[in-house]
Amino acid sequence: MDINIDRATGKYSASQTALTYSITVNDDFSLSKIIEIKDGENQKINEEGNLLYLDSEGNETIESKIEVKTDEGEEDDSIKWIDNTPIMIPKLTKKLITFAQDPTAFEVEEILQAKYKSLLEDTTHDYISHDYILADIFLNEEDIDLTDKDHAANTGVAIMQLLPIGQAKTKTITLEAAVSSFELLELESAGVDVYINDVKFVNNKAVLSAVTSEVVIKFKNTANKAVDVKSYAIAY
Repeated sequence: MDINIDRATGKYSASQTALTYSITVNDDFSLSKIIEIKDGENQKINEEGNLLYLDSEGNETIESKIEVKTDEGEEDDSIKWIDNTPIMIPKLTKKLITFAQDPTAFEVEEILQAKYKSLLEDTTHDYISHDYILADIFLNEEDIDLTDKDHAANTGVAIMQLLPIGQAKTKTITLEAAVSSFELLELESAGVDVYINDVKFVNNKAVLSAVTSEVVIKFKNTANKAVDVKSYAIAY
């Protein structure tokens, strides 16, 4: 299924428009987190557990009342008590919320993290044990090496469109660990070959001649028409 994200806000959108992009996830996609919600108010307390008040000068105090002199000339009426203002703070309670219940409660980063975590965990069929993932959705122009002499793509904010038989490559990416084996878990694009350090992925696998901690990912359009590269995910 597709989750629509508003380009301007980075938040979930209930419908797909020209101002949204889609994150493709499995139909059984699930995501949850604990949130704090306001459930009334409590009076603020200090570290010793004493109730706190605000005096007339704006200072926190544990005194609920304060003596104030009114008229030094009259003994009986020279002092009166003034109530200090209780300091009230929100009463927060924890609640488990799921994506299905309220998708607007989740940031796009949380959605992507859950998606790519599930992709990484689903690679049990592979002969390599993967610990990390390189992933992006709708590559931004700032991620692309525009100085590449062979660059032939339309780029911008959250878009990368390869021109017919065109290509584009990322800037150098530093890995979390030095490795030589990679697996292409996802590529949302048709007719595009993917390379990592100029080694082409074949059957979604690429093995370099030596371990490396830096990579460049290249996308080559094999079609004689413009093609969008919407997302990719590479495990290593």
